[in-house]
Amino acid sequence: MCPQRFNPKHIAEYKRELGSYGYAGQYQQRPSPADGGIFKKSWFPWWKSPEVPPLYGVVQSWDTAYSEKPTSDYSACTTWGLWKDNHDVDNMVLLGIWRGRVEYHELLKRAKRLHFDYRDTDKEKNPALKGREVHICLIEATGFGDQLIRDLTVAGIAPTPYHPKKHGDKIRRAHLVSPLIEDGRVWLPAQPPHYTTLLPFAQELEHYAILFPRSDSRDVIDTLTQALIHLRNGFNIGLKEDQEDDDPLPPTKPMKAY
Repeated sequence: MCPQRFNPKHIAEYKRELGSYGYAGQYQQRPSPADGGIFKKSWFPWWKSPEVPPLYGVVQSWDTAYSEKPTSDYSACTTWGLWKDNHDVDNMVLLGIWRGRVEYHELLKRAKRLHFDYRDTDKEKNPALKGREVHICLIEATGFGDQLIRDLTVAGIAPTPYHPKKHGDKIRRAHLVSPLIEDGRVWLPAQPPHYTTLLPFAQELEHYAILFPRSDSRDVIDTLTQALIHLRNGFNIGLKEDQEDDDPLPPTKPMKAY
């Protein structure tokens, strides 16, 4: 990059806006930054508490297919808790993940179950049947997703259609949200009591994020990018570096447990 045209301040601004992957491709003629692909493990901070932060909303995001055939695509769902840090900056923490190959009638049942209890993934059920409800249910409004949106609406659930083509293909959408992830906005819960490893479902998402854009990771990561794209217009999306001069807000207490 020509130092006469771009001073260090401008370079830092471009890196924040584009993310390191986009910056490397656009300004350094490299398809990826020197240390890896679109998403890196170090970009996902760990939430080290048995309780989630004080949430103001829960978003569930679906990438759908329906077939049990071994060669068919997977359906995937991730659920995210929304919270603000002490600088009033929005963040997301992973609350649950499901991925499977199922016929449509099973997919519809699964979507209903996960709407009312986002941890009802066969591995765990909520005996209280409350406290894990979803506030926004995002479903890709293409193909199988259109039918799921209609059937959930009939069942009294109001899903929010998501139109991915407005934002390009899966890889393009990943680039759009990579600056937010690189800025540490997407948190993964760690395993108590020592917090030296992630909870199993968080390990699963981290695994797919590192693999992306390999084909066997795209369904899960598409749910992540879908959620971030939908929410970013309502987010306080100023990056953390831009908040350093602000007075921090007083800390708040966690509101609910995993």
